[in-house]
Amino acid sequence: MDIPRIKLEEVPAMNEQLNVVIGITGAHSVGKTTFCQGLGSYLADRGYPLTILDGLGDQVRSLGIPVGATANSDTVALIYSAHLEREQNLRGGMFLLDRSTIDALAYVKALGVNTEAEKALYERVTQLSSRQYHLSIHLRLSPFFADMCDEHETPLLRRAVDAHIAEILRSQSASHVSFDASSVEAIPIAAMEIGKLVSASR
Repeated sequence: MDIPRIKLEEVPAMNEQLNVVIGITGAHSVGKTTFCQGLGSYLADRGYPLTILDGLGDQVRSLGIPVGATANSDTVALIYSAHLEREQNLRGGMFLLDRSTIDALAYVKALGVNTEAEKALYERVTQLSSRQYHLSIHLRLSPFFADMCDEHETPLLRRAVDAHIAEILRSQSASHVSFDASSVEAIPIAAMEIGKLVSASR
């Protein structure tokens, strides 16, 4: 079944009573987009209304700014701006976010390109943003994916980001599950957790 991938302002109010937001987080090239597509299809086949909000990475890269290990403070600001624009009206439906402000904050911590004041600001923005996530799904950097990265990333950076994501989720006491990115059980288990959220929202 095809899953709609449309701009936020074009998302229809599928069910005013249903509001579930799931954030998919993980290091670069860990399989977030593939996981979103697989989970989206799995849920759609079982009758769940779902919109995947993806393309944020491509949007940022299209601006021609430094990304990955070469990212700077301007990159971070643009990434946060893109996240906040995408997340401003997540109401009336079920939304699956390919990337979240949680991995954005993990990159802030791993890159070390921001001032202490900027770091504090991004931490607070992430806290406020992630409050609307009913569930965060952390795709851990498994050995299978460890060395699979684009030229703008490094294995060391990806490992640091992965560790920071886990720390952020623990420190925020956020509702989350964590899977090895290559696990075949990840999608059905994640779908079961999301099913519980949907039942509770109705």
